[in-house]
Amino acid sequence: LKPNVNVPTAEELSNQSSTLFNVANKSGIQLDSNKFASAMDNIGRSLRAEGYTPTAYPKVTAALDEMKNTAMPKDFTELKALRKMIQGAQRSADGEERRLGTILKAEFDDYIANIPNDSIIGGSKQGLTAWKQARDVYAKQSKAEVFEDMLYRADLDKSKFTASGMENSLAQQLRNLAKNERQMRLFTKEEQEAIEEAAKGGNVQNILKFMGRFAPTGPVTGIFTGGAI
Repeated sequence: LKPNVNVPTAEELSNQSSTLFNVANKSGIQLDSNKFASAMDNIGRSLRAEGYTPTAYPKVTAALDEMKNTAMPKDFTELKALRKMIQGAQRSADGEERRLGTILKAEFDDYIANIPNDSIIGGSKQGLTAWKQARDVYAKQSKAEVFEDMLYRADLDKSKFTASGMENSLAQQLRNLAKNERQMRLFTKEEQEAIEEAAKGGNVQNILKFMGRFAPTGPVTGIFTGGAI
């Protein structure tokens, strides 16, 4: 099974969004720091229900503190830096902190992809258009990362299944995604329905074909080129 070469990778989408956000930046567009901080504070409060406490998970705490810092202008450079901090929490040696970091990233990406217009300040009409285009590409990038991460985990976990290991592992990852309300918010209603349908099973080629709509290449290229099949 070959990857879908017509679908851009997460890295390519990241480069596209960076270019568009930079155009918006040059026009002076940024987010209202107070509204942004308020939204991030709400996200932090929601983590409490997941067992978050500031002293136990320092990487998550550090990221949240910077997200709520109103002194820093919230332009694209700062948003990109904040996302890297969150990804740092995802790489924590503590498994629970990695889980909380993943939840935080999903919430952050959902906010960025759906920023209300009244939270955007400054800039020109052209800059606002570039910002909206960048936001759309950013949403696609977030989706691609979800699937690339999922395919990578499926490849790692395939040995847990005695028969049809890769097929069952992929189906399990899709079921996990279908039940993850935070990550599912990144997808359109039609995409959500397609994910739920694919999660019900099917042969590995069909599952990979579906996933290839979002994550055609990257760390799982070997799966698409036949190694896992």
